[in-house]
Amino acid sequence: MRAHRDLRLSRRETLLLLAAILGVSLHVPLLSTAVATVVVALLAAASATGRAPASRAFRARLTVLSAFLVAFYGASVAYEYIGPLDGAKAAVYAVAFYWAGYVLTKKYRAADAPPSAVVVLSLPAIGVGAFAAVTTAGAAWTAGSLEVASRLAQNLWASGETVNAPGLGAMASLGMCLLPTVLLAKPLRGRGVAGRWWPAVLILGAAACAGVLVNISLQNRSPFVALAAAAFVTASIVIRTARTHGAKFVQIGGALVAASAVVWWAQSSSIASEAGIYQRFAQERLETERYDAWITVVSHAWELAAGGRVVPIGLRYAHNLWLDVLWDAGLLPLALLVIFQSLHVRQIRFLFCKGTPLQTSVLFGLLSAIGVTFLVEPALAISPIYFGATLYVLGSVLALSEGAAARTNGDDVSPGKVPGAFSNGQRVV
Repeated sequence: MRAHRDLRLSRRETLLLLAAILGVSLHVPLLSTAVATVVVALLAAASATGRAPASRAFRARLTVLSAFLVAFYGASVAYEYIGPLDGAKAAVYAVAFYWAGYVLTKKYRAADAPPSAVVVLSLPAIGVGAFAAVTTAGAAWTAGSLEVASRLAQNLWASGETVNAPGLGAMASLGMCLLPTVLLAKPLRGRGVAGRWWPAVLILGAAACAGVLVNISLQNRSPFVALAAAAFVTASIVIRTARTHGAKFVQIGGALVAASAVVWWAQSSSIASEAGIYQRFAQERLETERYDAWITVVSHAWELAAGGRVVPIGLRYAHNLWLDVLWDAGLLPLALLVIFQSLHVRQIRFLFCKGTPLQTSVLFGLLSAIGVTFLVEPALAISPIYFGATLYVLGSVLALSEGAAARTNGDDVSPGKVPGAFSNGQRVV
């Protein structure tokens, strides 16, 4: 695996970072905090000594992120929603994941090591998904059934502490939304791409299957909406990169037949119709009492300018990342969060056009899961480690866009020599 030419991290340091991010993602108490602190210290030292230089764009985004963390967790501590130590730990997780995502993705880019690149991009998703899968498996074992009727699971590491279904489902959905990428890995990979791909596909496949089982067991609806979005984007990428129009029709037809078969089976099979997740969709569809909470928070935005949860909404959370920030901490943290996330929009769009197909599919699978969770769940309250995992993806987005821009400008590897890359809307083979 060849490193990006302006990164001079040793192999030992790189492996330490990879292991640390995976370890933190497993939510081990105390150990996760200590390891995340070490990650920040290591990256700061590497940056200061020039072994892991960061671009001006990264430094600007990290500054905005830091300002948001200070504003949001400062307000949360002031209103006594959390303790000072918990706020500090959450901020460390956020910085560690975002910085590590940027550095590790620069280290293993698609142009240098394609199989490694997709696994590194998915690393926190694999970690938090493993935590959700093992936790849910324990609950299913206790219940003696695949479905956990209570939709609660005993925390793997904390005796007496439970984790609810939406939180575990959000964690598992990161891996779950990689399923379309796994199923279409061969056409996404294209011809002429070096490397042994089966280990990477096997790892992503295991994370995807575990995510599906977790959300079936806990009867979560929103992850399946995210899965549909990921499938649509992945199909779009496959169609764009098809070498002939005939191949496009075959791929579209195959996808429609497969989707129709799944729908027919779900409607006709007694096993499917008796499943809790099927019944929730059949009875509730996408209806939820959260809509009322959203309307309440939006309509009282000025009253919530300083946060403080001064407007009752009938729920513990507003169940929307941005509205929860507003309800908890006010307009300033919300503005900083929106600015920080908006600074990555152009890079996401650029990667959709210029990124390698397989890596783009992985990226948009993760973004589909993150986007749906942000829309309908209190992402910051689920787990600061989960929120950190979403920031890792944004750090990766920035690193990938910088690499793709360098190739496009001829400063790195020429786009014409990068197998599987897009050039003027067409895939290079």
